[in-house]
Amino acid sequence: MEQKRSGKRTVNRKSPIFFLLACVMLVGTLVTPFIYYSPENCLARAVAKTREEFFADETLIFLSEVLRDGSVEAVGENSSLSYTATLPESAAVAEQGAFGSRRIALQGDTLYLRSDALGKGAYSAPRGNASVKLCDSAFSDAGMPDPQMRLFRTALALSEADRADAGEVLEQIVQRVLEAGAPELRTTSGKMKIDGKERRTAVYTYEMEKKGIKDALNEWKKAGKTKEAKAAYSALRQVLSATLSKDETEQAAKRFTSFLCGSSKEFAAFEKEILSENTRLALTFTVYRERILSMHFVLGGGELVFEAKMTFDADPAENASWSAFVQAKSGGKKLFSLSLDSAITEDSDSALIRKWGYSYSDSVGAVCAASGKESGSLTFSWGKGKGDLGLRLVLGERELVFRGELSEYEEGEKLTLILKRLEYDRKNILEDESYTVTFSKKGETPAHRPAEGELFPSGEKRRELAEHLAAKFQRLPS
Repeated sequence: MEQKRSGKRTVNRKSPIFFLLACVMLVGTLVTPFIYYSPENCLARAVAKTREEFFADETLIFLSEVLRDGSVEAVGENSSLSYTATLPESAAVAEQGAFGSRRIALQGDTLYLRSDALGKGAYSAPRGNASVKLCDSAFSDAGMPDPQMRLFRTALALSEADRADAGEVLEQIVQRVLEAGAPELRTTSGKMKIDGKERRTAVYTYEMEKKGIKDALNEWKKAGKTKEAKAAYSALRQVLSATLSKDETEQAAKRFTSFLCGSSKEFAAFEKEILSENTRLALTFTVYRERILSMHFVLGGGELVFEAKMTFDADPAENASWSAFVQAKSGGKKLFSLSLDSAITEDSDSALIRKWGYSYSDSVGAVCAASGKESGSLTFSWGKGKGDLGLRLVLGERELVFRGELSEYEEGEKLTLILKRLEYDRKNILEDESYTVTFSKKGETPAHRPAEGELFPSGEKRRELAEHLAAKFQRLPS
């Protein structure tokens, strides 16, 4: 019996299956490091790590979650303001105070407004595209002040159901387009001054020739025929226009969407120019310690050049600094430019100050209904000793400043502060009243309210509504 067992083991050791498995394991062991450290995988890890760090701001995550599925309540001695949402399904803002009461709500496919300044009735309109319709309505006729108009439009644009999936859809389109163009990846080494010392960096460059660009543009047009792409481009336009521009028209919004879908005469002219001569595309990443320091994209042909660049601090957790820049030029003429930046300007034992800035110039209606330019900033300050809080918003020539103090913060769950001053163009509009403001991740679906009138009527009803609104807007700062 012992001899038979011994003989059986000898046969297994010589089995061709065992030998093949051993070879596969050996090859896998030898190849795995090369796959792990291949340029494509190294770059993919750097992109994933940078993206994770970029969206890891705890406070911003908390506030975005509150606005999407939570509540905000501001309570004063004589007035109150509340917000509750379960977006994209519903959201509502209700106000009670010296100027009367009003309620604005998004429920399903409908936008509602009730205000005692407009009588006892309530008004409703289809929710879709409401941020665009608002610019050509009784609200615009009545002279709704620009800051209030932009705030209202931005809230409507951000609450659009299509916006929730827009980022993922656009990312998939870009990935498909790059794959269709089959760019060639080239790796080199470089040097960059970091923390006062020259550091060695890895530079990854994707380059695409004319044929690849043509294939990529064909894929872009193909993707633009889907309803998902059209919805994503429309949502992108609404957010850009509402936050950066005072005005909008349905014609300008459709022109933007049809261009990105590749179905307009403007896109045909763009494609012809890009493929005429000197056609080139390059996407470059500079990486240090598996973290992206910069991304630079250039697409050109003929006299047209489209360029985008984004830079990150080498230590984002410490400095939270980044900048982004996009521009389009034809010959020596700048068609459009947009720049964004963020930086912590002070982080000491006594204070934390963080600032976000923007500026744009638009001569072709890329984000404006016509042409325009503007710059502005958002500055957050925190006095660590006394818990003083400040928020300063500058939109072109307008300035809005919030001043108060931190009362309570339950990490990632609840934030309470005391708002003591609200300055609009250096005038305190709170007078002697203060508000206790609470941000909470406990949102609820707003109650349904019936409506009898049209929010965006035409003809005589539009004129009558505008007259009612005008009396209300005259009491607001402008």
